[in-house]
Amino acid sequence: MENNNKKKLNIKANNSTRSRTKMGNGNGFSKNNIDDDSKEQKHFYENFKEIKYSEVKVRGDKSYVIAEKNVANESEIEKEKLEQIINDQEKLKRKIQLMILIGLTVMYGIVPFTKFGFIFIGDFSITFIQVPIILVTILIGLPQGFYVSLLFGLSSMGLAYNVPSDSFDALFRNPYLSVVPRLLIPLIAWAAFAFFKRLADDYTISAKLICGALSSVCGVLANTLFVLIALIIVYPVQMGLTADISSSTLILSHILGPNMIAEIFVAVILTCIVILASEKAKEKLDIIEFMGYKPLRKSFQKWILLFTVVGFCIMLSFLYQLLTEQDLVSANRLLSEKNNDISNQVSVSKDSIENEDLEIGNSGYILLIENNVVTKSCDVDMVGKSLSDLGIKLSDVHTGKMFYIVINGTSGEAMYMKSGRVTVFSFLSDSEIYVGRNRNTSILLAGVFVLFILIYLTITRIVQRNVVHKIYSINESLEKIRGGDLDEYVNVVGNTEFEELSLGINTTVAALRDTMEEIATRDREEMEFAREIQYSTLPKVEHFQPENGEYEVRGMMITAREVGGDFFDLYTIGKNKLGLLIADVSGKGVPAALFMMTSKTLIKNLTLSGKKPAEVLEIANNELVENNERGMFVTVWLGIIDLQEGTLEFANAAHNPPLLKKKNELSVYMDHRHYKRSLMLGCIEGTEYFNNVIEFTKGDALFLYTDGITEAHSETKELYGEDRLQICFEKNFDKNLSEILDDIHDDINKFAGKAEQFDDITMLAIKMRE
Repeated sequence: MENNNKKKLNIKANNSTRSRTKMGNGNGFSKNNIDDDSKEQKHFYENFKEIKYSEVKVRGDKSYVIAEKNVANESEIEKEKLEQIINDQEKLKRKIQLMILIGLTVMYGIVPFTKFGFIFIGDFSITFIQVPIILVTILIGLPQGFYVSLLFGLSSMGLAYNVPSDSFDALFRNPYLSVVPRLLIPLIAWAAFAFFKRLADDYTISAKLICGALSSVCGVLANTLFVLIALIIVYPVQMGLTADISSSTLILSHILGPNMIAEIFVAVILTCIVILASEKAKEKLDIIEFMGYKPLRKSFQKWILLFTVVGFCIMLSFLYQLLTEQDLVSANRLLSEKNNDISNQVSVSKDSIENEDLEIGNSGYILLIENNVVTKSCDVDMVGKSLSDLGIKLSDVHTGKMFYIVINGTSGEAMYMKSGRVTVFSFLSDSEIYVGRNRNTSILLAGVFVLFILIYLTITRIVQRNVVHKIYSINESLEKIRGGDLDEYVNVVGNTEFEELSLGINTTVAALRDTMEEIATRDREEMEFAREIQYSTLPKVEHFQPENGEYEVRGMMITAREVGGDFFDLYTIGKNKLGLLIADVSGKGVPAALFMMTSKTLIKNLTLSGKKPAEVLEIANNELVENNERGMFVTVWLGIIDLQEGTLEFANAAHNPPLLKKKNELSVYMDHRHYKRSLMLGCIEGTEYFNNVIEFTKGDALFLYTDGITEAHSETKELYGEDRLQICFEKNFDKNLSEILDDIHDDINKFAGKAEQFDDITMLAIKMRE
């Protein structure tokens, strides 16, 4: 990986497994956007296996990554094809988003007339229609989420005009209640989704479901919270706000109520279903998302976060239920005591009971009923009303037992007892029964929330320190080991499993180090053996110096670190002929050395038998092809100097062109433009080779070499080349041959600098004396 913005990505076509890289809110590209008739583009996509980040283009408010093929010679046409694929996918994505927004516009448009998405219970309503706001925000984007939230607010206001003006929902005709609070939903959902993604997203479907579900919870709570705050500010009386009931208690009672729990449950289910459906749709369309590094800590944090939230909700539910039961028991005791007191007074004298005696708490009351008509109450407006007018139905089943009832739109608990002809009926509203629960829940909520945050952070820190950091430490050591540092020692302790893993890695690396040392030792021995073979075959040049000093001949070979197959040879043929040979075998090590020995012996025997150079190479080639199982080859330049006739007859089997310097002339390369040459030996049986004949007399010189000279490179990877060789040869030509060869070698070393010699350097030169 180059830096952090260079990442590799494998792409496979059809329904195969695909790697994804993060690219914002579901951005990606699809091969199915290419026209079915465009087989060329499909073929390009299916064969596009290795790509890397190469360019980032900004279009509007989004960034798009243009990928390129990870090969040495990238094609601009292929880049254009890939960019076209991305453009086609973006067009498809915009069409889908537009269709979704149009569908939601229609849906919210019919809400005021069909009440779609609302469930009405008395004067209150439960809504699930805020879920599309959350989904659009987290799956498409924040601007689109604001648009859908505006539609939701306008539909709520339209619905308020289609209900009776005296109902509670008619309050939402005010845009500060119906529109403004809803505009804050996408902001909260977007912020929550971004937070949870940063905290726990490891680019898996489970992480998307968890982040989406938690964001939907925050969105639903935001909807209820902002609406309640607006209602309390604008209509505090209608909300039942009194001196004894604070706004926070009122908000908390609604948030923790069964209606809210139902909305959250449905929102979570719908969000998960839509996210799963979108993933299935991406698979069906073969849309590929860019995805990044998946850290292990994210996976741990994802599940820790989920279990922490679930545990928090379960504990809060138990605490809420416990406080509810306690308040119900207290209410039952209070109503029972009041009923008994009033019943005792009624049995003595009903007229002695004062109105104040019929009050319970701040808002509760007792009714004295005869013949289904209220005869006495602390609320004079109720006196004279029948039970049916008040919506009260009495049953013998409820006698002496507390039961739930709604009177004049106020819910609460009631109890009645009969004392002769008088029925003593007591009622206490829910707001008063649960005032203690709601206050205590506020305190418990804050305490439990802080507790679970501490639990989450503690568990995350423990897992990070005891698991993730140790795995990271092991990975760092493995990275060094993969980089060749076999002395790296893994020392992760504290747990038996990690200690065993460290021991296993260290044992494996030690065995690998020993094995590599054995291999290295064997390779060194093999290289030394190959080097000995190579040097042992070189002729003793001093044995070929003529007594009359007619010519001077010198040779040099400097082997590289990895022994190759360079060699040269000299032959005395009769009294007046001298054979010159230089060759370069493909490959390295012992195989190349053995092939070199075979080639050298074969060529020498054929040359000494009196055959011409081309004939020697033809016979040698056929012999080498016949037993060449390894597929090796050798480039050869073979020449025979006739000292009496003053000629040079030679044949070239794909070897480097020698430098020829005629008397009083500049040196020139004997290349294929002026002299015939053929393929190297060992490749194709029956290859034809050609003789070339030139005049070679007093004052002339010939310089033979292998590609280890011209292909020597500098620290900047620049090649030494033929031009530098020719200049150096010309500059030092007046010296004796030993000095010329030494100067050429020194010039190569100076040019290479600290660059390592990668191939053998072999030279053979002859100069005719005047």
